[in-house]
Amino acid sequence: MSRLTAAGWHALSGLLTLQLGIVGTMQIVGAEPIRSNIAEMGYPAWFRVVLGLAQLAGVVGLWTRRFRFAAALGLAVILGGAVVSHVRFGHDAEHTMPAVVTLGLLAVLAWARRPRRDAVHLQAPEPPP
Repeated sequence: MSRLTAAGWHALSGLLTLQLGIVGTMQIVGAEPIRSNIAEMGYPAWFRVVLGLAQLAGVVGLWTRRFRFAAALGLAVILGGAVVSHVRFGHDAEHTMPAVVTLGLLAVLAWARRPRRDAVHLQAPEPPP
């Protein structure tokens, strides 16, 4: 991976860290817009705290080499659930699009951080002598 490509993935990770870190913190402390959305959708109050903690754990995972892919995939699952919830409850694009865009960016990041096999693993095993 070139330095420019690595810098791009780090920049995307940084933007997602900022956005998801803020939203995760707002979920944990119970900021009004999030608290009212969760209540409107019929989810219990503890659910927003669990989502916030999961988002913050995912944000940490984005910066841990071993967990980058799993963190991006896990965060994408959370955001996928958010998109489904917004659509199911008929929220307008103003409420739904941030989750859709973040989901798309997480999907791209998960693809970029996916585990790769070395070319050696793809070769057929050598026959025994």
